[in-house]
Amino acid sequence: MATVKARLTAFGFGAGLLLSLTVIASYYINGRNVYVLAGGALAGAALGTVLFYLLAGSLSKAISGLIEYSDEIVKGNLTLAADTRAMGEFSTLGLNLEKICKGMIAYFSRSLENIKTLDQAGSLISESTEKISRGTQEQAGQVQQLLRSVEEFAASARLSADEAEGAAQLAASTDRAARLGGEALEKVVEGMNTINKRISELGENSARIGQIISVIEDIAAQTNLLALNAAIEAARAGEHGRGFAVVAEEVRQLAESSGSATQEIGSLVATIQQGTVGAVEAVEQGINLTGNAGESFRSIQELVAQTLSLIQDLAESARKQAATSEALVGSAEAIAAVTEEAAASAEETAAVAQELPVLSKKIKNTVSVFKIN
Repeated sequence: MATVKARLTAFGFGAGLLLSLTVIASYYINGRNVYVLAGGALAGAALGTVLFYLLAGSLSKAISGLIEYSDEIVKGNLTLAADTRAMGEFSTLGLNLEKICKGMIAYFSRSLENIKTLDQAGSLISESTEKISRGTQEQAGQVQQLLRSVEEFAASARLSADEAEGAAQLAASTDRAARLGGEALEKVVEGMNTINKRISELGENSARIGQIISVIEDIAAQTNLLALNAAIEAARAGEHGRGFAVVAEEVRQLAESSGSATQEIGSLVATIQQGTVGAVEAVEQGINLTGNAGESFRSIQELVAQTLSLIQDLAESARKQAATSEALVGSAEAIAAVTEEAAASAEETAAVAQELPVLSKKIKNTVSVFKIN
């Protein structure tokens, strides 16, 4: 600053001297007194020097104040007020610098408030992201467990569908067997009805044979009686009736043989009739049992048909359930993928949130260089 002041003083002296010499030269050319003019010139030079010295002092002081003020700003002190006593533009320049400092103070104050808010938000974000990260990890585990459960359910549904299909085929086979059994029983009933009819006809024929045998027995008894009477009459005739007596004896023996044979035949016919009655009863009982069996088969067939319908519905439901479970597996896999992506995003967000305090600390350190209060 002293150098500036000395230079301004020398400049003022030189300017005053130059002005004096110019005036002397002018007067010399016009023929005036040179000594008087020289003295005036020296006085003017001295006056110029004094004036420039005073001006240099004011300028030096103003520039020194601005330099000191700018040094404080460079050091980070923004709280000082500018010196408004400096002249003219220097005062305006100081006021402008003070406005700049006030603007910087306001800016840094807002920055510190924003940093404080950023710290709080960073803490909240960090806590929230950590919770979200833990939640998404837990959710990912639950989704994986759900996916395993859904896959097991899908496998069970497929197995149920296969078993239901097998049961439906078995029920269909049972239904066909029941129909065939019913048809066979109907044929058995028809056959037993035919047998019953034939046995009844056999009983009727046996009864007719019995009647015929009764007639034969009567004839044999009468023949035997006639042979006996003939033998008696031959004995009375003596020698003349001896040949007739032999014939009568043979006829009697033949009648006795016929009677014995007819008795045996009668016994056999009676036995056949009794057997026929038993057979008829057995056949009728068999027909009744077969009819009951037919009713049972028809009931079984109806039940099998109902069971087949239910099993077919069950198989259809199982197939739909299997298809739904397959779609559910796809949805669960998509959810698992989204959950894993969300967990990864939450971890990345947590990492970024953890960097916020470090960043705000750096900004604080940068702002703390300046004195704003």
